[in-house]
Amino acid sequence: MENKVIETRTARIWLDQDGILHNTFLPNAEVGFEDAKEIGIANAKAAGGKKVVSLIDARKVKSAVREARKFGVRDETETTRVATAILVDSPISRVIGNFFINIDKPPYPTRLFTTETKAIDWLKEFFD
Repeated sequence: MENKVIETRTARIWLDQDGILHNTFLPNAEVGFEDAKEIGIANAKAAGGKKVVSLIDARKVKSAVREARKFGVRDETETTRVATAILVDSPISRVIGNFFINIDKPPYPTRLFTTETKAIDWLKEFFD
C-alpha cells in the first residue's frame, strides 16, 4: 500500500511501503526552477524526515533546465537522500540523466536504469 501521493505541476511523489521515495514525471514535463523547488518540498514532506532511497522515473520528461537539475542536488531537502536510481528509455531522458550524474554531480550514489526491477534491486542494496 502506497502512502499519499503528492502531485505537482510536473511530477507525482510518494513514499512506498518499502521506504522508496518515488518521483514520476508526467508526460512531456518541462521542469523549470520553480518546479524543482516544488518537487523538493514534496520530497521532504513524503520522506517525513527519514533517510530514503529514491526512484526517479524520467522516461517521459521533455526537458529540465540546468537550474532545476542543480537545485535538485543542492537543496536542503536532499540531505535525507541515500541513493537515487533514474529510469530512462529515450535519448532525451538518457541525456537528462547523464547531465544530472556527470555534470551536476549528486552527493549520493546515482545510476541510470532502463528497467524498474533492476533499479529497485540496486536501491535495496542501500537499506540498513
